[in-house]
Amino acid sequence: MIFPIVKKYRLVFDFLQLRKVCPIYEGVRNTTTDEIVRSNEIAPDEHSSNTIYVVNYIPPFLEPQIRQADKRRLKAITMNYFYGFMADLRNQSTLDDYLKEKMSSKSRTKVKSYVRKLEACYPISYKLYFGEISSAHYDFLFSKFQEFLKSRFLQRGDTHELLPHWKSIRQDSYEMIRNKTASLFVIYNDKEPIDICLNYHTGNVMHNGIRSYDIAYSKFRLGYIDILKQLQWCFENGIHLFDLGVGDMDYKRHWCNVIYDFEHQIHYRKGKAWVKLVAITLARFYETKEYLKKKELHKFYHKIRKLFKKTTNRPELNKEKKMEILSDGPSSDQKSMTPLDLKDEANFLMKKSVCDFQYAYLEPSNEINVYKLNEDSEVYLIKGKTNEQWLRMI
Repeated sequence: MIFPIVKKYRLVFDFLQLRKVCPIYEGVRNTTTDEIVRSNEIAPDEHSSNTIYVVNYIPPFLEPQIRQADKRRLKAITMNYFYGFMADLRNQSTLDDYLKEKMSSKSRTKVKSYVRKLEACYPISYKLYFGEISSAHYDFLFSKFQEFLKSRFLQRGDTHELLPHWKSIRQDSYEMIRNKTASLFVIYNDKEPIDICLNYHTGNVMHNGIRSYDIAYSKFRLGYIDILKQLQWCFENGIHLFDLGVGDMDYKRHWCNVIYDFEHQIHYRKGKAWVKLVAITLARFYETKEYLKKKELHKFYHKIRKLFKKTTNRPELNKEKKMEILSDGPSSDQKSMTPLDLKDEANFLMKKSVCDFQYAYLEPSNEINVYKLNEDSEVYLIKGKTNEQWLRMI
Protein backbone atom coordinates (compact mmCIF):
# COMPACT_ATOMS: atom_id res chain seq x y z
CA MET A 1 0.00 0.00 0.00
CA ILE A 2 1.41 3.40 -1.07
CA PHE A 3 0.75 6.26 1.32
CA PRO A 4 -1.02 9.18 -0.42
CA ILE A 5 0.91 12.28 -1.42
CA VAL A 6 -0.67 15.44 -0.01
CA LYS A 7 -0.09 18.63 -2.02
CA LYS A 8 -1.18 21.92 -0.43
CA TYR A 9 -2.15 25.17 -2.16
CA ARG A 10 -3.47 28.54 -0.98
CA LEU A 11 -5.66 29.88 -3.76
CA VAL A 12 -5.93 33.55 -2.78
CA PHE A 13 -2.15 33.82 -2.42
CA ASP A 14 -1.09 31.53 -5.27
CA PHE A 15 -3.45 33.12 -7.77
CA LEU A 16 -3.20 36.80 -6.83
CA GLN A 17 0.54 36.86 -6.13
CA LEU A 18 1.80 34.24 -8.60
CA ARG A 19 -1.07 33.82 -11.07
CA LYS A 20 -0.66 30.09 -10.51
CA VAL A 21 -3.11 27.62 -9.01
CA CYS A 22 -3.45 23.95 -8.11
CA PRO A 23 -2.83 21.92 -11.30
CA ILE A 24 -6.33 20.43 -11.30
CA TYR A 25 -7.70 23.94 -12.04
CA GLU A 26 -7.59 25.53 -15.48
CA GLY A 27 -8.24 29.03 -14.19
CA VAL A 28 -10.15 31.19 -11.73
CA ARG A 29 -13.47 33.01 -12.25
CA ASN A 30 -13.95 36.48 -10.80
CA THR A 31 -17.51 36.09 -9.46
CA THR A 32 -18.17 39.84 -9.61
CA THR A 33 -17.47 40.10 -13.36
CA ASP A 34 -17.74 36.48 -14.60
CA GLU A 35 -14.29 36.89 -16.14
CA ILE A 36 -12.16 33.73 -16.13
CA VAL A 37 -8.42 34.27 -15.72
CA ARG A 38 -6.34 31.38 -16.99
CA SER A 39 -3.55 30.03 -14.84
CA ASN A 40 0.12 30.37 -15.79
CA GLU A 41 0.67 26.86 -14.46
CA ILE A 42 0.60 24.10 -17.05
CA ALA A 43 -0.86 20.97 -15.51
CA PRO A 44 -0.08 17.44 -16.65
CA ASP A 45 -2.95 15.49 -18.22
CA GLU A 46 -2.66 12.74 -15.63
CA HIS A 47 -2.23 12.80 -11.86
CA SER A 48 -1.09 10.10 -9.52
CA SER A 49 -4.06 8.17 -8.17
CA ASN A 50 -2.52 8.54 -4.70
CA THR A 51 -2.34 12.36 -4.78
CA ILE A 52 -4.60 14.43 -2.52
CA TYR A 53 -4.93 18.14 -3.34
CA VAL A 54 -5.67 20.44 -0.41
CA VAL A 55 -6.70 23.91 -1.59
CA ASN A 56 -7.14 26.44 1.21
CA TYR A 57 -8.21 30.11 1.31
CA ILE A 58 -10.75 30.32 -1.50
CA PRO A 59 -12.57 33.68 -1.08
CA PRO A 60 -16.13 34.18 -2.36
CA PHE A 61 -14.99 36.48 -5.19
CA LEU A 62 -12.65 33.85 -6.69
CA GLU A 63 -14.07 30.56 -7.99
CA PRO A 64 -11.52 27.98 -9.20
CA GLN A 65 -12.48 26.22 -12.42
CA ILE A 66 -11.65 22.53 -12.29
CA ARG A 67 -10.53 20.84 -15.52
CA GLN A 68 -13.16 18.66 -17.17
CA ALA A 69 -10.94 15.57 -17.03
CA ASP A 70 -10.40 16.05 -13.30
CA LYS A 71 -14.11 16.56 -12.67
CA ARG A 72 -14.68 13.00 -13.85
CA ARG A 73 -11.92 11.32 -11.83
CA LEU A 74 -11.78 13.34 -8.63
CA LYS A 75 -14.13 13.79 -5.68
CA ALA A 76 -14.11 16.86 -3.44
CA ILE A 77 -14.70 17.55 0.26
CA THR A 78 -15.55 21.22 0.88
CA MET A 79 -15.39 23.08 4.20
CA ASN A 80 -15.75 26.66 5.38
CA TYR A 81 -13.56 28.14 8.09
CA PHE A 82 -11.33 31.16 8.81
CA TYR A 83 -12.80 34.63 8.47
CA GLY A 84 -11.97 37.04 5.68
CA PHE A 85 -12.77 40.77 5.63
CA MET A 86 -13.52 43.11 2.76
CA ALA A 87 -15.12 46.43 1.89
CA ASP A 88 -17.87 45.93 -0.70
CA LEU A 89 -18.18 49.33 -2.39
CA ARG A 90 -20.86 48.48 -4.95
CA ASN A 91 -23.77 50.07 -3.08
CA GLN A 92 -22.10 53.46 -2.59
CA SER A 93 -20.90 56.01 -5.12
CA THR A 94 -18.45 57.96 -2.94
CA LEU A 95 -16.11 57.38 -0.04
CA ASP A 96 -18.20 59.69 2.15
CA ASP A 97 -21.29 57.57 1.44
CA TYR A 98 -19.41 54.42 2.45
CA LEU A 99 -18.06 55.97 5.64
CA LYS A 100 -21.51 57.24 6.63
CA GLU A 101 -22.94 53.74 6.24
CA LYS A 102 -20.07 51.95 7.97
CA MET A 103 -19.08 54.32 10.80
CA SER A 104 -20.65 56.56 13.39
CA SER A 105 -20.18 60.31 13.12
CA LYS A 106 -17.70 60.15 16.01
CA SER A 107 -15.59 57.48 14.25
CA ARG A 108 -15.57 59.42 10.97
CA THR A 109 -14.42 62.54 12.80
CA LYS A 110 -11.67 60.60 14.54
CA VAL A 111 -10.32 59.10 11.29
CA LYS A 112 -10.29 62.49 9.59
CA SER A 113 -8.48 63.95 12.61
CA TYR A 114 -5.65 61.41 12.06
CA VAL A 115 -5.19 62.81 8.54
CA ARG A 116 -5.31 66.44 9.74
CA LYS A 117 -2.72 65.80 12.44
CA LEU A 118 -0.34 64.05 10.05
CA GLU A 119 -0.67 66.76 7.40
CA ALA A 120 -0.30 69.55 10.00
CA CYS A 121 3.07 68.17 11.06
CA TYR A 122 4.63 67.06 7.76
CA PRO A 123 4.58 67.82 4.02
CA ILE A 124 2.55 64.68 3.25
CA SER A 125 1.73 63.25 -0.17
CA TYR A 126 0.06 60.01 -1.29
CA LYS A 127 0.86 57.93 -4.35
CA LEU A 128 -0.45 54.65 -5.74
CA TYR A 129 1.81 53.10 -8.38
CA PHE A 130 -0.31 51.08 -10.79
CA GLY A 131 1.16 50.58 -14.26
CA GLU A 132 4.01 53.08 -14.05
CA ILE A 133 7.05 53.13 -11.75
CA SER A 134 10.76 53.48 -12.46
CA SER A 135 12.95 50.49 -11.59
CA ALA A 136 15.24 52.71 -9.46
CA HIS A 137 12.38 54.08 -7.37
CA TYR A 138 10.83 50.63 -7.12
CA ASP A 139 14.08 49.26 -5.67
CA PHE A 140 14.26 52.19 -3.25
CA LEU A 141 10.69 51.61 -2.04
CA PHE A 142 11.11 47.85 -1.66
CA SER A 143 14.27 48.34 0.40
CA LYS A 144 12.35 50.68 2.70
CA PHE A 145 9.41 48.26 2.75
CA GLN A 146 11.66 45.46 3.96
CA GLU A 147 13.14 47.71 6.66
CA PHE A 148 9.65 48.60 7.88
CA LEU A 149 8.61 44.94 8.10
CA LYS A 150 11.76 43.92 9.95
CA SER A 151 11.51 46.79 12.45
CA ARG A 152 7.77 46.34 13.05
CA PHE A 153 8.01 42.61 13.68
CA LEU A 154 11.19 42.92 15.75
CA GLN A 155 9.20 45.35 17.90
CA ARG A 156 6.50 42.67 18.22
CA GLY A 157 9.05 39.95 18.96
CA ASP A 158 8.17 38.05 15.80
CA THR A 159 9.11 37.65 12.13
CA HIS A 160 6.81 38.36 9.19
CA GLU A 161 5.95 35.07 7.47
CA LEU A 162 6.78 36.48 4.02
CA LEU A 163 10.23 37.90 4.80
CA PRO A 164 11.94 34.58 3.93
CA HIS A 165 10.31 34.92 0.47
CA TRP A 166 11.11 38.61 0.08
CA LYS A 167 13.60 38.13 -2.75
CA SER A 168 11.05 36.44 -5.02
CA ILE A 169 8.29 38.90 -4.02
CA ARG A 170 10.60 41.79 -4.89
CA GLN A 171 11.56 40.22 -8.22
CA ASP A 172 7.97 39.45 -9.28
CA SER A 173 6.14 42.56 -8.10
CA TYR A 174 7.84 45.05 -10.45
CA GLU A 175 6.42 43.48 -13.61
CA MET A 176 3.09 42.89 -11.86
CA ILE A 177 2.81 46.62 -11.13
CA ARG A 178 3.67 47.43 -14.74
CA ASN A 179 1.07 44.87 -15.91
CA LYS A 180 -1.52 46.24 -13.46
CA THR A 181 -1.92 43.01 -11.52
CA ALA A 182 -0.30 44.66 -8.48
CA SER A 183 0.16 48.14 -7.05
CA LEU A 184 2.22 49.94 -4.42
CA PHE A 185 0.56 52.55 -2.24
CA VAL A 186 2.96 54.93 -0.48
CA ILE A 187 2.59 57.74 2.05
CA TYR A 188 5.50 60.18 1.79
CA ASN A 189 6.82 62.68 4.31
CA ASP A 190 8.37 65.00 1.72
CA LYS A 191 10.43 62.43 -0.26
CA GLU A 192 10.68 59.90 2.58
CA PRO A 193 8.29 56.92 2.44
CA ILE A 194 6.69 56.30 5.85
CA ASP A 195 3.96 53.78 4.93
CA ILE A 196 3.91 51.21 2.10
CA CYS A 197 1.25 48.71 0.98
CA LEU A 198 1.57 46.06 -1.72
CA ASN A 199 -1.79 45.24 -3.31
CA TYR A 200 -2.87 42.62 -5.84
CA HIS A 201 -5.52 43.20 -8.52
CA THR A 202 -7.87 41.06 -10.55
CA GLY A 203 -10.60 42.82 -12.48
CA ASN A 204 -12.48 45.08 -10.09
CA VAL A 205 -11.02 43.45 -6.96
CA MET A 206 -8.09 44.92 -5.02
CA HIS A 207 -6.51 42.67 -2.38
CA ASN A 208 -4.42 44.35 0.31
CA GLY A 209 -1.53 41.89 0.42
CA ILE A 210 1.36 43.21 2.53
CA ARG A 211 1.48 46.45 4.51
CA SER A 212 3.88 48.12 6.90
CA TYR A 213 5.08 51.52 8.08
CA ASP A 214 7.91 53.40 9.77
CA ILE A 215 7.34 52.66 13.47
CA ALA A 216 8.69 56.10 14.40
CA TYR A 217 5.31 57.45 13.21
CA SER A 218 3.20 54.92 15.13
CA LYS A 219 1.15 57.53 17.04
CA PHE A 220 -0.21 58.93 13.77
CA ARG A 221 -2.23 55.78 13.01
CA LEU A 222 -0.80 55.44 9.51
CA GLY A 223 -2.59 52.12 9.03
CA TYR A 224 -5.96 53.87 9.26
CA ILE A 225 -4.84 56.66 6.97
CA ASP A 226 -3.52 54.32 4.27
CA ILE A 227 -6.81 52.38 4.19
CA LEU A 228 -8.79 55.63 3.95
CA LYS A 229 -6.70 56.87 1.03
CA GLN A 230 -6.76 53.50 -0.75
CA LEU A 231 -10.55 53.34 -0.43
CA GLN A 232 -10.67 56.77 -2.03
CA TRP A 233 -8.56 55.44 -4.90
CA CYS A 234 -10.90 52.45 -5.25
CA PHE A 235 -13.92 54.71 -5.70
CA GLU A 236 -12.07 56.87 -8.22
CA ASN A 237 -10.88 53.86 -10.26
CA GLY A 238 -13.88 51.53 -10.40
CA ILE A 239 -12.76 49.00 -7.78
CA HIS A 240 -15.78 47.20 -6.31
CA LEU A 241 -14.16 45.04 -3.63
CA PHE A 242 -11.26 46.10 -1.39
CA ASP A 243 -10.20 42.87 0.30
CA LEU A 244 -8.21 42.85 3.56
CA GLY A 245 -8.00 39.06 3.58
CA VAL A 246 -7.69 36.53 6.36
CA GLY A 247 -7.28 37.39 10.03
CA ASP A 248 -9.76 38.80 12.54
CA MET A 249 -8.28 42.13 13.63
CA ASP A 250 -9.95 45.22 15.09
CA TYR A 251 -8.90 47.51 12.25
CA LYS A 252 -10.49 45.17 9.70
CA ARG A 253 -13.80 45.18 11.56
CA HIS A 254 -13.56 48.98 11.71
CA TRP A 255 -13.27 49.36 7.93
CA CYS A 256 -14.99 46.35 6.36
CA ASN A 257 -18.70 45.84 5.78
CA VAL A 258 -18.41 42.16 4.80
CA ILE A 259 -17.10 39.27 6.90
CA TYR A 260 -16.90 36.07 4.87
CA ASP A 261 -15.84 32.45 5.29
CA PHE A 262 -13.03 31.06 3.20
CA GLU A 263 -13.85 27.83 1.39
CA HIS A 264 -11.37 24.96 1.57
CA GLN A 265 -11.37 21.98 -0.78
CA ILE A 266 -9.81 18.54 -0.53
CA HIS A 267 -9.72 16.63 -3.83
CA TYR A 268 -8.96 12.91 -4.02
CA ARG A 269 -9.19 10.13 -6.62
CA LYS A 270 -12.48 8.26 -6.84
CA GLY A 271 -12.45 4.54 -6.17
CA LYS A 272 -9.40 4.60 -3.86
CA ALA A 273 -10.60 3.58 -0.37
CA TRP A 274 -7.27 4.25 1.37
CA VAL A 275 -6.87 7.66 -0.29
CA LYS A 276 -10.48 8.52 0.61
CA LEU A 277 -9.83 7.62 4.26
CA VAL A 278 -6.79 9.91 4.42
CA ALA A 279 -8.75 12.73 2.77
CA ILE A 280 -11.58 12.41 5.29
CA THR A 281 -9.06 12.31 8.16
CA LEU A 282 -7.50 15.53 6.85
CA ALA A 283 -10.94 17.16 6.73
CA ARG A 284 -11.64 16.16 10.35
CA PHE A 285 -8.24 17.54 11.36
CA TYR A 286 -9.00 20.94 9.80
CA GLU A 287 -12.45 21.01 11.38
CA THR A 288 -10.98 20.24 14.81
CA LYS A 289 -8.37 22.95 14.35
CA GLU A 290 -11.09 25.47 13.49
CA TYR A 291 -13.17 24.40 16.51
CA LEU A 292 -10.21 24.99 18.83
CA LYS A 293 -9.63 28.36 17.20
CA LYS A 294 -13.25 29.38 17.80
CA LYS A 295 -12.71 28.48 21.46
CA GLU A 296 -9.72 30.91 21.29
CA LEU A 297 -7.24 28.27 22.46
CA HIS A 298 -4.91 29.40 19.67
CA LYS A 299 -4.45 32.74 21.47
CA PHE A 300 -2.92 30.96 24.47
CA TYR A 301 -0.54 29.12 22.12
CA HIS A 302 0.55 32.34 20.40
CA LYS A 303 1.07 34.11 23.74
CA ILE A 304 3.36 31.31 24.93
CA ARG A 305 5.16 31.26 21.56
CA LYS A 306 5.65 35.04 21.63
CA LEU A 307 6.89 34.96 25.22
CA PHE A 308 9.35 32.21 24.34
CA LYS A 309 10.68 34.23 21.40
CA LYS A 310 11.13 37.33 23.52
CA THR A 311 13.03 35.56 26.26
CA THR A 312 15.18 33.32 24.11
CA ASN A 313 15.47 34.32 20.48
CA ARG A 314 15.21 38.08 20.93
CA PRO A 315 17.25 39.04 23.99
CA GLU A 316 18.12 42.40 22.40
CA LEU A 317 14.50 43.54 22.85
CA ASN A 318 14.92 43.54 26.61
CA LYS A 319 18.05 45.68 26.35
CA GLU A 320 16.66 48.30 23.98
CA LYS A 321 17.12 51.85 25.22
CA LYS A 322 14.15 54.17 25.64
CA MET A 323 13.57 57.90 25.96
CA GLU A 324 12.18 59.32 29.20
CA ILE A 325 10.49 62.75 29.21
CA LEU A 326 11.95 65.07 31.86
CA SER A 327 9.78 67.51 33.79
CA ASP A 328 12.55 70.14 33.79
CA GLY A 329 15.61 70.92 31.70
CA PRO A 330 19.15 71.37 33.05
CA SER A 331 20.31 74.50 34.82
CA SER A 332 21.30 77.54 32.73
CA ASP A 333 25.05 76.85 33.04
CA GLN A 334 24.62 73.39 31.48
CA LYS A 335 23.05 74.36 28.19
CA SER A 336 25.91 73.90 25.75
CA MET A 337 24.28 71.78 23.04
CA THR A 338 25.05 70.11 19.72
CA PRO A 339 22.39 69.90 16.98
CA LEU A 340 21.42 66.40 15.75
CA ASP A 341 20.62 65.16 12.26
CA LEU A 342 17.52 62.95 12.48
CA LYS A 343 18.31 61.38 9.10
CA ASP A 344 21.27 59.65 10.73
CA GLU A 345 20.26 56.05 11.56
CA ALA A 346 22.13 56.37 14.88
CA ASN A 347 19.46 58.85 16.00
CA PHE A 348 16.48 56.52 15.39
CA LEU A 349 15.24 56.71 18.98
CA MET A 350 15.21 60.49 18.80
CA LYS A 351 13.28 60.32 15.53
CA LYS A 352 10.52 58.38 17.31
CA SER A 353 10.51 60.89 20.19
CA VAL A 354 10.32 63.81 17.77
CA CYS A 355 7.34 62.20 16.00
CA ASP A 356 5.60 61.71 19.35
CA PHE A 357 6.37 65.36 20.26
CA GLN A 358 4.90 66.59 16.97
CA TYR A 359 1.81 64.45 17.43
CA ALA A 360 1.25 65.89 20.91
CA TYR A 361 1.81 69.56 20.02
CA LEU A 362 1.09 69.64 16.24
CA GLU A 363 4.45 71.26 15.61
CA PRO A 364 5.39 71.32 11.88
CA SER A 365 8.61 69.56 10.97
CA ASN A 366 10.20 72.67 9.42
CA GLU A 367 10.09 74.32 12.87
CA ILE A 368 11.70 71.39 14.74
CA ASN A 369 15.28 71.42 16.01
CA VAL A 370 16.89 68.66 18.10
CA TYR A 371 19.95 69.01 20.32
CA LYS A 372 22.15 66.83 22.51
CA LEU A 373 23.38 68.31 25.78
CA ASN A 374 27.20 68.42 25.73
CA GLU A 375 27.55 68.09 29.50
CA ASP A 376 25.36 64.97 29.59
CA SER A 377 25.32 62.84 26.44
CA GLU A 378 22.09 61.11 27.54
CA VAL A 379 20.03 64.32 27.67
CA TYR A 380 18.31 65.82 24.61
CA LEU A 381 16.12 68.79 23.74
CA ILE A 382 13.36 68.89 21.12
CA LYS A 383 12.48 72.47 20.30
CA GLY A 384 9.52 73.48 18.17
CA LYS A 385 8.02 76.84 17.24
CA THR A 386 6.04 77.19 20.49
CA ASN A 387 6.89 74.10 22.57
CA GLU A 388 9.94 72.23 23.78
CA GLN A 389 10.65 68.95 25.51
CA TRP A 390 13.63 67.60 27.44
CA LEU A 391 14.39 63.88 27.37
CA ARG A 392 16.87 61.43 28.81
CA MET A 393 17.94 58.14 27.23
CA ILE A 394 17.53 55.27 29.71
